[in-house]
Amino acid sequence: KIYSSQEGRCQITAAAFTKGFLDLDGDIIPILVSLVTRESYAQGLLDEPIPKQQRDIVKQKIESLLLSYADLASSEVLQTACPTDHQGLKEAARRIGSPLQLLHTIRYLAMEYIDSIAEAKDLTHQEIKMHSASDDAPNDEHEQEDCQDDAVPLGKEVPAGPGVQIPEDLKDTIKRKWLHL
Repeated sequence: KIYSSQEGRCQITAAAFTKGFLDLDGDIIPILVSLVTRESYAQGLLDEPIPKQQRDIVKQKIESLLLSYADLASSEVLQTACPTDHQGLKEAARRIGSPLQLLHTIRYLAMEYIDSIAEAKDLTHQEIKMHSASDDAPNDEHEQEDCQDDAVPLGKEVPAGPGVQIPEDLKDTIKRKWLHL
């Protein structure tokens, strides 16, 4: 049996799920009638919403904990954050420590990582520019307009190491003279 609320769309969804899950053939209506339960016990389990006032209290509690520099591992905060004896929640609170401090640390590490990527990109751009032959630079204004700001000429020597391999026939064409980073 599958429990469903009294709402028609929920009953049809439950019947469709049952049909697919049990690999049943035929119409959904017989499955709905025989396997989907809509009794008052099921309705009490599924349809009783948590009152808005209780939801708001829980949301405020979570927000005050997350926007706090208080250490969740301390005994007084741990009692508020994890009122049950669930060991997994208590261990998570101990690992988090101060939620706001942890968020600042994550932000700092993310920014540091982004800066290192930008620095590596700039260094690679400079190395490719340095290894490019000066006679491969575009001579006329039309070719110069086709180039992007972050592009460098391929030149006759491409630095060794991992990277894109440009086929020889593409190196010789004027339109394929610039590699975008």
